[in-house]
Amino acid sequence: LVSKVLRPDFITRDSANFVQEVLGAGFLSSTDNIDFKRIVTIETKANSPLLLVSKPGYDASSKVDSLADALGKGDQYKSYAMGSPEGYEMADRAVTQASKSGTWVLLKNVHLSPEWLHSLEKRLHRLTPHENFRLFLTMEINPRVPANLLRMSNILIFEPPVGIKSAM
Repeated sequence: LVSKVLRPDFITRDSANFVQEVLGAGFLSSTDNIDFKRIVTIETKANSPLLLVSKPGYDASSKVDSLADALGKGDQYKSYAMGSPEGYEMADRAVTQASKSGTWVLLKNVHLSPEWLHSLEKRLHRLTPHENFRLFLTMEINPRVPANLLRMSNILIFEPPVGIKSAM
């Protein structure tokens, strides 16, 4: 309150300092501090997809692209955009092949095809995938995504930084 009355230009800085003192230094840190490599390679299993959820206008698929490049999996990684029947067929084939060979598949914008996600969920229950297989799904927050798919997935939520951080 003293800062607000005497120096309103310092209120943002002082508020951030207060939150860090009370709740800890890492409380205000961004999602860039997560160890995405460790999550993908150690914490997730082949039979559990990794669901990257974001707000509209933010694309989390670049995180998977960067990790695939860093791990040298460029030839063992395929990416498909969803939203059309042609994309469904290609994604079905890619998931089947990748689960057998142990490669990675990224399906972008799966929120555009909630009907197809029901068939994907059933297929994932029937699969016995290779241990190196990883399925990444990117989507915007959408209530039409099947609840069972959400339950069986490892979910990471990404938000664009707010305020001045987004401009930097």
